[in-house]
Amino acid sequence: MKNKKIIAYLTAVFMIITPFSVFAEDNKESLNNAISSAQSEAMLNAPTVISAVKKSGKLTIKWKTVKEANGYALVRINSKTGEYKCVYVNGQSYEWTDYAKKSSGFVYYIKSYVKNGQTKVFSLKTNIKITHQKSVTVPKTPSFKTPNKDKTAIRLKWNTVNCSGYQIFQYDTATKKYKLLKTIKNPKTDNLRISGLKSGTKYTFRIKAFTYDKNKKAVFGKTSPAYSVTTLKDTSKHKIVKKNGITYIDGILIANKTYGLPSSYNPGLTKTTQTAFRKMQQAAWNDGISLWIASGFRSYDYQAQLYQSYVNRDGKAAADRYSARPGYSEHQTGLAIDVNNPSSSFNDTKEAKWLAKNCWKYGFIIRYPQNKENITGYKYESWHVRYVGTSLAKKLTQSGKTLEEYFGITSKYAK
Repeated sequence: MKNKKIIAYLTAVFMIITPFSVFAEDNKESLNNAISSAQSEAMLNAPTVISAVKKSGKLTIKWKTVKEANGYALVRINSKTGEYKCVYVNGQSYEWTDYAKKSSGFVYYIKSYVKNGQTKVFSLKTNIKITHQKSVTVPKTPSFKTPNKDKTAIRLKWNTVNCSGYQIFQYDTATKKYKLLKTIKNPKTDNLRISGLKSGTKYTFRIKAFTYDKNKKAVFGKTSPAYSVTTLKDTSKHKIVKKNGITYIDGILIANKTYGLPSSYNPGLTKTTQTAFRKMQQAAWNDGISLWIASGFRSYDYQAQLYQSYVNRDGKAAADRYSARPGYSEHQTGLAIDVNNPSSSFNDTKEAKWLAKNCWKYGFIIRYPQNKENITGYKYESWHVRYVGTSLAKKLTQSGKTLEEYFGITSKYAK
């Protein structure tokens, strides 16, 4: 009598955990399956559900795989009628999609199983909680409008659409692919200025809008057709001369990431630069401002050591933003000076403000101004001044242009 009760109990367990398709098997084999399942439920790990999201009539359930499992049984039960549907999922799967039109009134759970011959041994079940997600409207495609342009810059314009933001892409002629230029997270923004370009050159762009879904994941609209803009030609005739490995434009020595200096060039801090600085220093003193030279001329070898120390500390990409590679440093020209404190802590000091306002009067410019890194190649340095003569210093200061913008040149390493 006792054995009959045990068999009856195991048969009931089998009815609960075994899918409908198994009922067609021989009763004896079914009973053996139930016994095996009941004995090993505590041994096999149940799946861990990652997500169960209902969206637009489609339910997608994802779970972490169980290393020792051969497969999974996912069950949907109608809580009103008690009817259920069991779906066996391949052992390599970790995702299942139900295209049922309704998910309310249904209960889901999942089990893992291992095979023992023709027998499937199941784990305990994992109940599944469903999250409903509203569908997100895909944004329309913005269209470009007539841009503003000059010799070295383009201001792209576009029609705004209902979205969360935009992505602008620029065609790279070297790789022949579009590269992401800018991600704009303000849907009201309708323009973007791109500077540091070559005069008389065609540039091609594309744009697409995006919006965020409930999980803050970007949903993108279609990318716009290609839109090309050609910068204005530089009609000014700047005289470029290269002598003994040194580049001069209209008589101004140029040293940046594009134009280098020979390792043998070693003029020291020029007398003209020293004289101009002393005059500026005296004028600052008269205004209650104290200025001094923190760093002046640097030789090729010294710059090589300094640059390498920064690379060792911060990595090459970071070092290239604030330190020149040997042979490309303005300090090697003998025309550049770091004033007082060459660090960002100098930026908002009264000395830095005086320097920015008055240095042009003595032939100096702030060589690496704010928001010009993509043009000069270097981060903002309020302390770094370059002697160019009073005439050019006045023109550059009044125009807000850098040497690169004024002469229509680039500042980029070859590689």
